[in-house]
Amino acid sequence: MEPPGGGGASIERVPVRPGEDARGPGTVEGRIEMDRIAHRRPAFVALALAMALLLGLSAAPAPAAPRPAAPRGAAPSVAGVPILPVSELRRGMVGHGLTVVSGTEVRSFGVRILGVQPDGIAPGIDFILVELSGPLIDETGGVVAGMSGSPVYVGGRLVGAVAYGFFGGDFRVAGLTPAEPMLEILTYPSTLPAAREVRWPERVALAPELREAAVAAAGGEGEMRQLLIPLAVSGLGDRGLGLLRQGIRDAGLPFVVTSGARAGAPRRPERTAPLPPGSVYSAVISYGDLTVAGIGTTTARMGRRSVAFGHPFFFSGPARMGLNGGSVLGVVRNILFPFKVANVGLPHGLLTQDRLAGVGGVAGRFPDLTPVTARLRNVDLGVTRGGATRIVREFEFLDSLAFFALLVELDRAFDRIGSGTSRLAWTITGTRRGGREFRFHRENMFRSDFDIAIEALIEPAFLNLSAILHNPFEPVRITSMRLEGDVSQRDRTLEITRVRVSSSSHPEPVEFGVQARPGDVLTVTVTLRPPRGEAVEKTLRLQVPDFVARGTTLQLVVRGGRGAFSDLSFFEQPEPAPEAGSLDDLLAQLEGAERNNDLVAELQEPFVFEGGEGGVVVAGGVPPEGGSALSRAVRTLRQIVQGEFSVDVTVS
Repeated sequence: MEPPGGGGASIERVPVRPGEDARGPGTVEGRIEMDRIAHRRPAFVALALAMALLLGLSAAPAPAAPRPAAPRGAAPSVAGVPILPVSELRRGMVGHGLTVVSGTEVRSFGVRILGVQPDGIAPGIDFILVELSGPLIDETGGVVAGMSGSPVYVGGRLVGAVAYGFFGGDFRVAGLTPAEPMLEILTYPSTLPAAREVRWPERVALAPELREAAVAAAGGEGEMRQLLIPLAVSGLGDRGLGLLRQGIRDAGLPFVVTSGARAGAPRRPERTAPLPPGSVYSAVISYGDLTVAGIGTTTARMGRRSVAFGHPFFFSGPARMGLNGGSVLGVVRNILFPFKVANVGLPHGLLTQDRLAGVGGVAGRFPDLTPVTARLRNVDLGVTRGGATRIVREFEFLDSLAFFALLVELDRAFDRIGSGTSRLAWTITGTRRGGREFRFHRENMFRSDFDIAIEALIEPAFLNLSAILHNPFEPVRITSMRLEGDVSQRDRTLEITRVRVSSSSHPEPVEFGVQARPGDVLTVTVTLRPPRGEAVEKTLRLQVPDFVARGTTLQLVVRGGRGAFSDLSFFEQPEPAPEAGSLDDLLAQLEGAERNNDLVAELQEPFVFEGGEGGVVVAGGVPPEGGSALSRAVRTLRQIVQGEFSVDVTVS
């Protein structure tokens, strides 16, 4: 594409606003239509807070009077940073931007102002259309994911930050978030995130005149959208990264997942300086074996505070994430949209704001972290391995990251992907309402013919941690999670092959037609056979209740424990357990749930359901929706129990 004015489309002066003379600022008139995408993050920032921010009624105190004009000859500033207000921009102005495309070197690129769209991002937040140029842009092919926050200056004053790209067109056309709303973030108070579903604009519908300028500069049609955020992730292989990408797509998050290096958690106290404008800005949500961070660019700093991105990360409003530097390994020239590949650098502070106009943080403070640790033994290799990830404690979907953190450790211990058996024990600690501590502990065994690592972690991470973290009864903070156990390729299962039953009144064991009296004790002898080797016998005892009427035929069901199952749904809240009435009830239910290595005997009344054409059918076994047993006995074994037998018990 030829540079503007060099044989290509000419750049004309932007039309002035109504009521302004020709010396006033040039902008394109027109109404913004924003295509808002709903993101299923049910617990990030209150919708009311987001709308208040859009309307200028955020938690930041509103000024009592308009900001006084700067003295003649003095540059306007926000939070002490000299800016060039949108009102002074004209089409054709030239300036420069700053970013990193290799290592940590901050480099410059050329910028030409194409126009301004009033309220183009949101009410009160204009949109600035620019064209990028210069050797750096020639190297990258245009704007790339990871340039979010790259500061742009005209005449030495900050105009705004690169935050949008022209998808489907020439990547040299980009959009800026103005400096004013970004720098206001530096003055916001810090409070903890609220839990609500949120929306934010990712697409900007350009007014006709501005779209014409964009198409002329880009040489084709396209769509102006928020730049994707490179999500640098360490520790996961292709299978794990694929799962993470799928979860991100399902949640509608604007991320591009890349491999990154491990970053250690910050150690207090550390004296750090704010990151300089144009440098890599890493918003970190976990450290250690699973390091996860959004990669962008620092826009500006004031004292120990800094602002970056030019758009939200998770749009949580107030936030508590790690703020690190970083280094760029290179730029991937993807045909859909190019992106930076970067590693997280040294800790610098605490990210405290995640707002529509950008993210902000403070140097020298660090987030509270929740350790997720594992110690696992590979039975086949005789090797034990331990590892740890520390996740930002206030991150709403700590459970999703905990799953991936534990997957890193189990994959490393098993050293393969495939079938196997695992025996696991996990402990979750935290605090609840009033600062009271709680402790949850559970053990279970798992078997998979496909991927034992993934299937073994569904219960600890999703059925337990998720249910506790997102419980509807009272707020909790997870302070630690520890996983211990072993994994093996061996098939450690037992199949029920025979059941014999005797009663106190009829002591001779039989396989069919057991006779008993009310109050009798049933002795159940179960034969189980492993895949290889000799069969084993296990005995259970349970009582016929005294209240059972004579002449009743009951069903004795002998089976393996029914371990719960859940779909893999990342970055979403689970449905609350309908039976629980309090957090204590929930914890007790989760701890007492059946295990896959339980041998269970239940005495059930026959259940009745309607058959075809209104007929009534009486059937034995466990009711389809579960149901309470009249009597029950459980024995926990060292192998997974499979199969089910049913025996009639006639009470006489």
